[in-house]
Amino acid sequence: MLKIERVLKNAGGTFFDKYHLMKERLLNVEYEHWAAGFAKGNNHGRGHITRVLENLDRLLGSDPLQHLIGVYELFLAMMSILYHDIGLLRKRKGHAELSKALLEGDVNNAYIIDGRDKEIIEAAVVSHSSSNDIAVECSRFLPVMNIGGHSARPTVIAALVRLADELDEDYRRADPILQKRLKVPAESRFFWRFCQRVSSVSPNLVAKCIYLDLALEPKDTMAYGRVSGGKTRHFVAFVAEKLAKINKERVIVNRFLPAGLQYTGLHVNVMPLSNHSTWTVPRTFVFNDSTNAEMFLGSFPELLEQPAKKAMIAILEHMRQGNLDKALQKLDRLDSVAADLSVELQLHISFDKACTYSLKAGHLAQDSKERTEALDESVKCLFRWFEQGQNGGWGAIGRTVDAEVHRMATDPDLALVRKTRRKVLQQTIPFTRRRENRGGAGDSFCVPRGTLIETPQGKRPVENLLPGDALISLRLAEKVRPVRATIAAIATSRKARCLRLNQSWLVTPTQPVRSPTKWVEAHSIRLGDWIMDGQGMLIRINEIETVEDYFEVFDLVTDDPSHNYIANGLLVHNKLPMDIILGRERY
Repeated sequence: MLKIERVLKNAGGTFFDKYHLMKERLLNVEYEHWAAGFAKGNNHGRGHITRVLENLDRLLGSDPLQHLIGVYELFLAMMSILYHDIGLLRKRKGHAELSKALLEGDVNNAYIIDGRDKEIIEAAVVSHSSSNDIAVECSRFLPVMNIGGHSARPTVIAALVRLADELDEDYRRADPILQKRLKVPAESRFFWRFCQRVSSVSPNLVAKCIYLDLALEPKDTMAYGRVSGGKTRHFVAFVAEKLAKINKERVIVNRFLPAGLQYTGLHVNVMPLSNHSTWTVPRTFVFNDSTNAEMFLGSFPELLEQPAKKAMIAILEHMRQGNLDKALQKLDRLDSVAADLSVELQLHISFDKACTYSLKAGHLAQDSKERTEALDESVKCLFRWFEQGQNGGWGAIGRTVDAEVHRMATDPDLALVRKTRRKVLQQTIPFTRRRENRGGAGDSFCVPRGTLIETPQGKRPVENLLPGDALISLRLAEKVRPVRATIAAIATSRKARCLRLNQSWLVTPTQPVRSPTKWVEAHSIRLGDWIMDGQGMLIRINEIETVEDYFEVFDLVTDDPSHNYIANGLLVHNKLPMDIILGRERY
């Protein structure tokens, strides 16, 4: 027997007897047939009703009748929970209103529920749906209704029923064996999967917190599936929205509950992914009154952002190896859930699809239909990339339109689509021939986005520089001295790995750096070697780390004979010949 059931029984009168009769009938008859009229979603049968009663028991704390809720209110709340999902016998959509209608038409309960009781129960039943407003459904009542020597606050009852129902989201609601036997529809699988990942939802009235324990699996980080309306979603983003919805309901019902029954936050204890290299202990995320799903996702990059970037790294490898169909297949898969990913990843997906289609067109017969279609797709992806960037995407991640358009105009992977569809592209994307890279760069020697370049005006991110901008070079003679140089051209590309030297300098493996006597590529550096920094001083290399990530990389060609520049305090060289950068023939 639950604590609230003992309280109701010990209070005397007929409340417990009425509740017990109705519970036995509903749980043993009606709710045993819930699946007959509800082929989607997850468990709404006897187990669900029992757990919602358990949630109410925990929400009310150790002594619910002590200045928190009256015995009549407790009775009405418990009866409302018994009836709230009866409408599922008919259908899922609008089941709260159907539950109310079935309650109104149940003449067999007249000797158990008084007509005045029924009105308050009906309001609570229909209010348990998040699509209904508690204040509107209870507007016909006084704030406190006095009935037969007892008093009740309808909004308080409705709020308790709604929150108790919302908290039934743990693994007991989604048995995996039953899921297979029922052949759960695709649109419902994420609902089942979410519950299967939740081991506990525990309100604690003393702490005024609701605790939820979540244990996702590695396969969840790349799980995509259909939800209602046929839309494809990323499971982790779906999880974040479910958590945010639970928290939203907590915030909503607090408006109707007395201070002593209000919960101040949803504390989500997230278990580390199994066999994760760095995440080894649980982390707790707190949803307060203004927290949203995006904040949760931002706090756990291991669940969404990092796996998506890992997929992008694999795509880059396929592109470089010439497995273009495989790259497009993986890009299409990521693109299906692009709306759930960061704006930066959305831009990467569109841009890389354009590059891959352009590269694919280069392998197809010149007058073939397939080549034309590939080029058309490349143009579409570039238009989408440009639209995403101009509609706030670039601004959100600190990029400028001019720099991004220039990057598009110098990326060698786009050389063919720029050449064959120039007029069409220029109608939307304003790029010029003068500074265009026409391809042939091969394995470039670059620094990644975010690298700070020394300029006469101070340090500037490499991605914000354009041809014509000034920077600082070093003349290497008997006496090292800085000189002002101008950027003649910029080459861009994307890489799947870089080297981090001394935990400070991040460069591509083929980036030339200065040893005591000559320029050498970074991959040839060994522990104990010396390289030159931006002041001409030699620094000993004590740490070398290979970093795998999705890197946008840049190479700057200067007009100074030194052809070097200072990147994050490290002296680097543009080994790429200027005639290749500018697209001129070499003789």
